[in-house]
Amino acid sequence: MTFRTAPLLIALFFSLQISGQCEYTEIVLASSTGEWGDEMSWELYQGTESDTLLIASFQGSSDYQSSSQTLCLEDGCYVFFAMDSWGDGWNGGTISTDISLDGFDEPFSLEQGSYGFLPFTVGEVECEFQLPGCTDPEAVNYIQGTTLDDGSCTYLELHLQR
Repeated sequence: MTFRTAPLLIALFFSLQISGQCEYTEIVLASSTGEWGDEMSWELYQGTESDTLLIASFQGSSDYQSSSQTLCLEDGCYVFFAMDSWGDGWNGGTISTDISLDGFDEPFSLEQGSYGFLPFTVGEVECEFQLPGCTDPEAVNYIQGTTLDDGSCTYLELHLQR
């Protein structure tokens, strides 16, 4: 080995060590904003029977912005909490992954409202998601992704007076 090849071999060794550090499922999570991108945000939580842990988050800052995060996710139950500060959905914004996950195999977009959920699982685990809220898309306070109607739906009523 010559003096010139030693630094190359050392650099190769360290780059292999760095790229192989995920012991679980590695995903690339892509966030793309649409129109009014600064209104779009999300938080990713891992849920256990005793606790909920914030794993990652995103806050849009401009229109038609794209960014990605590489995450190392343990087998388990996860939920995206999607938010729109204006309340009209993400206007073309999406989140997607590079691999298919149970419950999250297509790009997700908050279609309407201020809040939504996207539950999914990683690995061979059984998850029961209880996400209470209004489940009726016709209601003014519908929450996308809710799994348990809590009776909170409200509707716009039109009253005509003569």
